[in-house]
Amino acid sequence: MAHRSKRITFVITPEMEEQLNFMKKEFFYDGPRSEMIRQLINSGIAVAKCELYRSSMHQRAAVAGEEALNADKAKEQDVVFVQNSVYNQNQSSSFLYKKAGG
Repeated sequence: MAHRSKRITFVITPEMEEQLNFMKKEFFYDGPRSEMIRQLINSGIAVAKCELYRSSMHQRAAVAGEEALNADKAKEQDVVFVQNSVYNQNQSSSFLYKKAGG
């Protein structure tokens, strides 16, 4: 199956533009802006999934009691692992270079 990319367009606020310019200048200066945006979106999605999981886990515990929360502790460790993996993946990305002394 062929990999097909899809183009999307969206409007950003001046504050978002400022943040994107900062990220490009400080971390993604050797790569294309499109790759930076793809990586930022992937990181944001992974973190949002982790936060949604944590939220639903605590809501379930509130309804089902503390034993439900305790049963999910191992899963929560997986969530932390995913968050750390996303961070480490971005740190080692071929497009993510931190300027020396920055």
